[in-house]
Amino acid sequence: MTLAAEAGEANAQTQLGYLYSRGPAEVQNIEQAKHWYGRAAAAGLPHGHLGLGTILLLEADDDEKTFAAVAHIRKAAEADLATGHFYLGLIHERAIGVHADLEQAARHYKLAAEKGIRDAQHRYGIMLYQGQVIAQNKVEGETWLRRAALAGDAEAAMRVGEIYAKGDDGFPPNYAEAANWFRVAAEGGHRGAARTLGLLNLTGIGAVPRNPDEAAKWLRLAAEQGDQRAQTDLASMVVKRQVNPRVAEIPPVQDWFAKAAESGDPIGAYNFAVCLAEGVGVARDDAAAAHWFRKAADNVVNAQYRYGRILAEGRGVEQNLEEARFWLQKAADFNLLPALLDLAMLHLQGLGGPRDDEAARVLFERASEQESAEAMFSLGALYGGGHQIETDRAKSLAWYRQAAQRQHPRAALMLGLYLRDGIATAPDLEAARQCFSFAAEAGLDEAKAALAGLPPAAAAE
Repeated sequence: MTLAAEAGEANAQTQLGYLYSRGPAEVQNIEQAKHWYGRAAAAGLPHGHLGLGTILLLEADDDEKTFAAVAHIRKAAEADLATGHFYLGLIHERAIGVHADLEQAARHYKLAAEKGIRDAQHRYGIMLYQGQVIAQNKVEGETWLRRAALAGDAEAAMRVGEIYAKGDDGFPPNYAEAANWFRVAAEGGHRGAARTLGLLNLTGIGAVPRNPDEAAKWLRLAAEQGDQRAQTDLASMVVKRQVNPRVAEIPPVQDWFAKAAESGDPIGAYNFAVCLAEGVGVARDDAAAAHWFRKAADNVVNAQYRYGRILAEGRGVEQNLEEARFWLQKAADFNLLPALLDLAMLHLQGLGGPRDDEAARVLFERASEQESAEAMFSLGALYGGGHQIETDRAKSLAWYRQAAQRQHPRAALMLGLYLRDGIATAPDLEAARQCFSFAAEAGLDEAKAALAGLPPAAAAE
C-alpha cells in the first residue's frame, strides 16, 4: 500500500491516511495521516478532503484553520460523500466556521440520512419531529429516528420510546411499544433507558406486566453505570425486600452511597443513612445513620423528616424534642405527609414546645388534602371534644366518615358509635353494624364488644 501511495495512487494514499488516523494505536500517527490525506486531496479525491478536513477541524485553534478545515469538508459534501454531508450538517447547525444555518443543516442531514448515515438519521428525525426550521412531520420524524435506532443508535431508541410512552399527535400512548424501544436503548448502553425500563417493570404500567425481578435487573444495569436515581430506586427495592436474592444478587447499594456521601453529595448521604438505619448491606448503626441524615438535611427534605424522627425518638442520638420540632417543621413546610402528621402529634402532646391544638388542626387538614386517612381520623377526634378547639360533632362525624371510607379501622369504630347513638345524625343501626364489623375484622376489641351489644339484625329491622 505504501509503495502505491508513494507512486501517486490516490486511493492508496487515502487508505494510508485512514490507517494512520484510525488504525491500531501502535501505528497511529496524525502527522502521517495528514500527509497522506493531503496528497489524496491534492489529487482531487473526495475522501482525502474529508479525512484531512476532519483532522484539521479537531486541531483548529483559530478562525483561519477552522475555515480551511471546513473548506475541505465542503468539497467532500460537494462530491456527494455521505459522511461529508453529515459533517457539513453539523458545521451549519453548530456554527463552526460559518454562520448558523439550520436549513442548510437539515438539507445535508437529509442527504446523509438517505445514504444510511445513522447519526444523520437521528439528527434529521429530531428536526422533522420537532419542526425545527423545516416543516414539522412527526410521522416521518419518528420513522427516521426508528431507522437510527435499528442501526444501533441508543439515544434514538430512547427518543422513540419516549414518543410512545408520552403519547403525541399520531402516536397514542403505547407502553408495550415504548418498553421495546427502551430495551433496545438499554441494551445499547443507554442508562436512562435502563432506569425507565426498570420503573415500567416495577410499576406495571399499561400492557407492561409488573415484574420486580426484571425491574431490578434493569435498574442495576443503570445503577452500575452511575445513574444515581437508579441507585436510589434499586436501594428502595432492597429496603422493601423487593429484590429476590434467588433471582439476582443483592446489589452493593451501600457502597455506591457511601462513596457518594463521602464526596459530599447530599442525596448520597441520605441514601447511605437509609442503608445504615435499615441495615441494608451493612450492620444497622443508628448513630451513624443520624450523622448522615444530618449531613443531608440541609438539602434533602426526606432527610429533614428522618432526622427529626431520630431526634424525637432519641435513636442513636440524645433525645431532643425541641430540635425535632425544628426539623419536622422544615419538612412539613414542603408538605411532606409523614412530617405533617408527626409534627401535629408533637403539638397535640405538647412535646418539644407548648401544646397547640390549633396548629395540629391546621397540619392535619394539610395532610388530609393528600388523602391521609390518619389525618382525617385525627380531625374527627379533635372536633369530637376535649381539645383546645371548639367542639363540632357534625364536623367530627364528617371526618370520621371520610377516614372510614378510606379503610381506617378506628375511624370506622367511631363512625359506628356516632351512628348507633345518633350523634350529629339520625341513628342508623344497620350502618353502625357495618362499621363495627369492619373494625372488628381489623382486630379492634372495642368494635367486637360494640357489635355484640347491638340487637340482632332481624330485630333491628
